[in-house]
Amino acid sequence: MNASSSPAKSGEDEERTRRLELKGLAAVRHDGAEFVDLESYHRHYERTVARIVARLRAAGTRGEVRDDLGEVEAWAIVGMNVFLGLRYGVWDDEADTAEVARTANRLLRDGIAPKR
Repeated sequence: MNASSSPAKSGEDEERTRRLELKGLAAVRHDGAEFVDLESYHRHYERTVARIVARLRAAGTRGEVRDDLGEVEAWAIVGMNVFLGLRYGVWDDEADTAEVARTANRLLRDGIAPKR
């Protein structure tokens, strides 16, 4: 806890995180870590993307997704997760996170091109 934190604030943060976890939404906290330890911040996302790339390639091998997906697509998925979590999980306690997840999954499944 830093000098500006209080036990009450910490408890509020923990409760909010617990509620978000119960909603099934992975919340990303933007608490300044990117400014305190930039190397760790980068490493966190680089490792996350590496795991997603490996999963995309494995799914491509199994025929579950295109077999040409890689790092750019992984970063796009991470970005979608981070900002949907921020907007609908952190900033909005009333959001229908199941609907947000359905919409994000539809975007991944169907893309944005018009139906033919």
